This record gives sequence, C-alpha cells and structure tokens, in this order.
Amino acid sequence: MGNSFEELKRAALLESSRKREELHERIQKRAQEQSEAQRVANERLQQRAAWVAREQQRQAQRQALEEKKKKELEAQDAKRRAATRLAEQSAMEKARGRPPPRAKALDHAHAEAVKHRLQVPRASSSVALTRDEKRMKRMAKEMGVKFRPNTKPVRHPTTSAPGKPMPALTTKRPMTPRERFIMEEHKRKEARKATLPASPHTSDSHDSDRSGETSDDENATSHASIRDQIWQMFGRDRQRYLARDIDSDEDDMEAGANAVLQEEQRSSLYGRREDEREERLLDELKRQKMQNSKP
Repeated sequence: MGNSFEELKRAALLESSRKREELHERIQKRAQEQSEAQRVANERLQQRAAWVAREQQRQAQRQALEEKKKKELEAQDAKRRAATRLAEQSAMEKARGRPPPRAKALDHAHAEAVKHRLQVPRASSSVALTRDEKRMKRMAKEMGVKFRPNTKPVRHPTTSAPGKPMPALTTKRPMTPRERFIMEEHKRKEARKATLPASPHTSDSHDSDRSGETSDDENATSHASIRDQIWQMFGRDRQRYLARDIDSDEDDMEAGANAVLQEEQRSSLYGRREDEREERLLDELKRQKMQNSKP
C-alpha cells in the first residue's frame, strides 16, 4: 500500500512538472510570436512613415518647381511689359522731338570715372620701350608680375682698348616681307620696262590693240599673283580660301520671340504631363501597398 502511494505521488509530480514545462514553452512561444508580430508591425509603420515623408518631399519639390516656373513667367511678362512701355515712351519722345533721357546709372558711372581720373596722378614723362622691354612686359603681364623698365642710361663705349677694334654700334636690320615684296615688284617693273619696244608709235593700230589686250591680261595676272603673294605673307592660301564652300542653311536660322514662347509653353505642357503620369504611378503603387498590407 505504501509503495503504491509513493508511486502515485511520484507519477503525479512528474505529470505536474511535465505540464508546467509545456505551459512554460507555450508561454514563451506565444511571447515570441507576439514580439515578431510587433516587430513586423513596427517595420510596416516605419516603411509607411518613410513613404509618406518621401511623398511629402516630392510634393513640396513639385510645388516649389511650379512656383519657380510661375515666378519666372511673371518676371518675363514684367520685363516684356517694361520693355514695351519703354519703347512706347521713347517713340513718343522721338515723335515729340525730345532726346531720350539718359540713365542715372550712366551719369553716376561717368561722374565716378571723372573723379577717378582726377585723383590718379599722371606721369611726368614717358619713356619709349624697346622691343625686348615690350616682350618682357608682355611676359610679366602673362605671369602676373609687375614690370619695371630699366630707366638707367646705357653707356656706349666711345673708345676701345689699344689693339682691339671698336665694336660696331649699329647692325644691318633684316628686311621685312613687305619690304622684300616691294623690292621684287620694283625689279619686275624695271625688267618689264626694259623689255618694252623703244618706239611704240611705229606699230599699227592692230598691233597696238593686241598689245593692249596682252598688257591687260598680264596686269590681271600680275594683280592676282600680287594678291596671292600678300596672302602667302600671312601664311594663308588665297586660292584654297576662294574655292571653299561657305554657304550653309544653318547660318540663316533665327528664333523669334513667338517661337521661344511656343517652345516654353510646349516644354511646360510636357512637364505637366510627366508630373501627372508620375502622380498616377505613385497612386497606383500606394494602392497596391495598401492592398498588400491588409490582413
């Protein structure tokens, strides 16, 4: 009897401990499920809040862009009206024979320039710069350094040491292309005069006419060659320049105020259409998210 009671007691204790463990496991599992559900709900709330913030930001940007465009259009209209009013006033003044009034800013700038000119001291004497000094001045200007010319007088030696020849103070300047061209033309004219007949009056009228035509052709050829040589002095080819095709249809392309206004209206219409399409897409995404979020 005693053994059976002890066994029953032990079995009851084991059963109660097993049930207690099962209850504890169910409680932990339910707590985990609740925490997971809470975490999912928090994530959904955060995603929704982020989406709402993005939507608000996009709407604010869209409104700011629309306000900016509206202000730009208003400013353009104001400028156009002001320009029209000013043109009408100037036309009326011109019709009345009155000179147009000068701008106050122009008078102020003129007065400031005169004042500055009076305040700046003028140099007492100016010294002509040599070629090397001019080149050095350009180099200093490019490097951003202040150029100071050498104002000290240059002493030229008047006497030379015994046994040494006196150095030459002047050297022969090389001929420029222009001077060389003039000299060649002068030589060509002299040679042409030398080749002409000594008594031109003895020839008949036919020969004189033929010689006149020949001389005209030679003059035209010489003028063309002179032009070609002038172009060659500047490093360019005249015949190539004359042979190129410079006609282009794009040179006559001009856009008036009406064309610009139409283009602006067209671009604003396209922009509104893009905004409407984007809003529809956002509404569709929002509706899909709301449907997916429903249990």
